[in-house]
Amino acid sequence: MIKELEKCDFCEEEILPGEKPPHAPLVRMHNECMLRNILGSVAHHQQKCSCFGGTENDPAGVSRRDAARLAVIEFARHSGNSMLAGWPIMKRVHLRPTNFNELSAEERWAIDRTLHLLDWDGKEGLQ
Repeated sequence: MIKELEKCDFCEEEILPGEKPPHAPLVRMHNECMLRNILGSVAHHQQKCSCFGGTENDPAGVSRRDAARLAVIEFARHSGNSMLAGWPIMKRVHLRPTNFNELSAEERWAIDRTLHLLDWDGKEGLQ
């Protein structure tokens, strides 16, 4: 019998091995989805949500999981928090939005810089 994969309570996508927070094995969410629930949406970090009198929430036209990924990136960018630097490289690469290759070079660079995937010269490479 083939075991069915769990579905994330936030985005409803399947959770593959290694995509759940290791310190919270009972949580049925991807790492980024759990963080999005804790840290807030992109709009929250841009102060455009209802907390700040706005009406925005997750970005339109992206999946809920990509919205979670973008929220983690936005949190790291605006807070100056380097929490992502301590994550294993594959978990950081995994935070790239699914349309990453369709973005402009400047947008890709900004995301990779925030995820600590670029060195100080802006050239590709690991820190």
